[in-house]
Amino acid sequence: ASGYYSHAEGKDTIASGDYSHTEGYSTTASGIFSHAEGSYTEATGDYSHAEGYYSYATGNSSHAENGGTASGNNSHAEGSSTASGNFSHAEGFNTTASGENSHAGGNLSVVASASSFVHASSSNVNSVNSAILGGSTNKIRSNNINTAIIGGSSNEIIGDTGNNNGNRVIIGGEKHFIDSYGTGRTDDNIVIV
Repeated sequence: ASGYYSHAEGKDTIASGDYSHTEGYSTTASGIFSHAEGSYTEATGDYSHAEGYYSYATGNSSHAENGGTASGNNSHAEGSSTASGNFSHAEGFNTTASGENSHAGGNLSVVASASSFVHASSSNVNSVNSAILGGSTNKIRSNNINTAIIGGSSNEIIGDTGNNNGNRVIIGGEKHFIDSYGTGRTDDNIVIV
């Protein structure tokens, strides 16, 4: 315990941040007011907290648990997930929330845009203020805004690189898409199956 007013307990623990606290086995708390507990956890961001097993809280005021990595400031990661966007939340199995204020949950899903949400299996959201709820292998590509896919599988909303398209919804079904490229385009902005 080398940090000013720090406290280390357990085996192979390091509390080097001022006012930090470590406990368990092979844990490190190097951020100011950080806390690491469990096994092989690291709380390197100021005011961060890492707990469980192989968890990393590197963003300031971040929280990582049970194999998660919280590298965005004020982020939260749980399970084997990564929350790299500021104010983001990732949970489930191998999910990534890299957009600011984003949420990723489920299994192998990614949110790469701000203020967006995915809770599905193997799905991706790459547009602002967009969401995928349920289903699997659904995608919302970039240059869409305020779009959603609810359930189903292999559905996709494609955006035009020159325009910000939006207000589109696919509900259920399989292999439906909405695009704006002009070829193979569906004329409907809402597909319900």
